[in-house]
Amino acid sequence: MKHMKYVVQIIAGVVLSFIIMCYRGLFSSTSTAEIVLIVCDGFTIIAFLYLGIGSLLWLSTTGIFDIFGYAFKKGAHAIIPGRIDDKTGDYYEYKMDKITRRKKYTEWSALVVGAGFLLLVIILTIVWYQLV
Repeated sequence: MKHMKYVVQIIAGVVLSFIIMCYRGLFSSTSTAEIVLIVCDGFTIIAFLYLGIGSLLWLSTTGIFDIFGYAFKKGAHAIIPGRIDDKTGDYYEYKMDKITRRKKYTEWSALVVGAGFLLLVIILTIVWYQLV
């Protein structure tokens, strides 16, 4: 059960890649090089999606987006009448409070699955160059 999230993400990635491959004309292509290129395209899109989502999840736990949270909080208090912002304080206090409450990032599955798909894409690209 520990690795179930990896299995689910891999299955979802393969299904989405297959949908992209069908859209690109996998079953109507005639040459082997074209089929390999279509399969490579399908896995490339999914690899970059997983890597992008995993990177954003990791970055969100580092505190790089704290300034946006603070700005939206202050902006909402300025726009919405009747809301009194007495406990937010300045940005330094907000940042220190966020640091003390932030959890360590432990969810690496999206990055690992994305890296696996990217490795598969690199192998398929090498195969495609051999066929062309």
